[in-house]
Amino acid sequence: MLALAILLLGAASVRWPGFGPATIEAGALIAPIAAWLVLRFGRPAWIAIVAVTVVGVLLQLAIDRDTLVIGGRADAAALALGAAWMVRHGIGLDRIAALPAPSRWWAMTLLLLPLFFVVPIYATDDVKIALPWYALGLLLPLCLLAGLRGLPWPELALAGVGAVALGVLLAVQSRGRFQLGDWVLGYGVAQPYLWLPAALAWSAGEAIRRATLGLAPHRPWRTPMVGALLGLVLWLDPGQFGLPLAWPADWGALRWIYVTGAAGALPLAGFIAGVFAGLRGAALVAGLALCPAAIAVVLLWTGDGAVRAAIGNVMAAPIALAWGWLGASLVGRAVVVPTFRVTAATLVVAGLALVLSDGLSATLQLGLSIAAALAAAIGGMLLARFGRRLGLSGEGWIPVLLLPLYGIALAMVGPDLAAELRREISDLLARLGAIAADEFLFRLLLLLPAVLGGALLLREILRAVAALPKAARDVAAVARAAMRSR
Repeated sequence: MLALAILLLGAASVRWPGFGPATIEAGALIAPIAAWLVLRFGRPAWIAIVAVTVVGVLLQLAIDRDTLVIGGRADAAALALGAAWMVRHGIGLDRIAALPAPSRWWAMTLLLLPLFFVVPIYATDDVKIALPWYALGLLLPLCLLAGLRGLPWPELALAGVGAVALGVLLAVQSRGRFQLGDWVLGYGVAQPYLWLPAALAWSAGEAIRRATLGLAPHRPWRTPMVGALLGLVLWLDPGQFGLPLAWPADWGALRWIYVTGAAGALPLAGFIAGVFAGLRGAALVAGLALCPAAIAVVLLWTGDGAVRAAIGNVMAAPIALAWGWLGASLVGRAVVVPTFRVTAATLVVAGLALVLSDGLSATLQLGLSIAAALAAAIGGMLLARFGRRLGLSGEGWIPVLLLPLYGIALAMVGPDLAAELRREISDLLARLGAIAADEFLFRLLLLLPAVLGGALLLREILRAVAALPKAARDVAAVARAAMRSR
């Protein structure tokens, strides 16, 4: 379980480089992953999440002159710990809505969100470890929480105006940051593209409060999916197609003013859909989130380089779906907790697709891997539903069906991977006394995912083999029932 937490949270906290017109930004998945781990594995997962979140998400590790950057996501770390804590203690949104309204001074916390700092901890030529704090990504969750707790909007609006004014003033007067040796202290600007999503977040929180308390919704929220679709619209960025809605501003450190493209509006849209419409609503939002990427692919395919278009974040649909699942879970809807078997299958399928598409470009490799993983996840859910109708236990027969997949994976990449690991470990052991500490750490980090992934795959193979007798008994029971029914 600890290995799974390191793999999933670590992969989501990596700041991946661009793949041509496509990007990978999975930081918004950290909170739903943490909640799922606690829901799936209980108390041990909570301890692992706290450790991995502090070390791998909050702290920032930059390797090989910022070629690989892991962590440095204070807002994602705070959301992950909050979501995991709520799931662990069974605290739903209804219990939060039933609490007394907070003091009006609580709105002043918005003034602290643009504050940021960077504290260096360790630095060499190739490895840097620091503690950065950028919390502006908490704006939408805090606004939703304020609405859920019943805080009136004028106090929030006043605090927001104060934060924007202070950020612009400091940007003009001092470029918004101060250098104290290697330490950095600054105050950012809440750009206009955040204003409407923040208002939507407060309104959604207030609508959830009224719904959980049995009160009649206000007129705009009588059709809640409209709010989810509005969040999706606020997430869209015309700059993806070469039409950015931005204006230059010569105000010190503030060079541009952006009015569209709020990345945080996509998790908000998925969360709203999950709360009010369950996973079906979240799936609708996730499907619509794929439309800009699909349009960009068509334009790039047919435009012969003459059309400016970007695929954007390829993790958009999983982000919307994951936050929809989290929203549905926090309001007590009956949702399926995905098992690790399905997760392992998606990882293996994604890896196989990556290996088989070796001759293609990096963008196509990435796209095929993600598409194959999504197809595996959907196929796993359909198989589980079909098995339940037949009276088969998924714990008994799905792992057995995955055995051929694991065998193919081992046959294709196992020998080469094992040889590479042996060579790398032998070289590390031979040079243990002479190798520099930063180079040793860098090479160890490169080995860690392969070692953990191999250990997890081996464990799943052993579990599938152990499930063979039970699967045989289940199939025999279903066959006998079918014969009797004739």
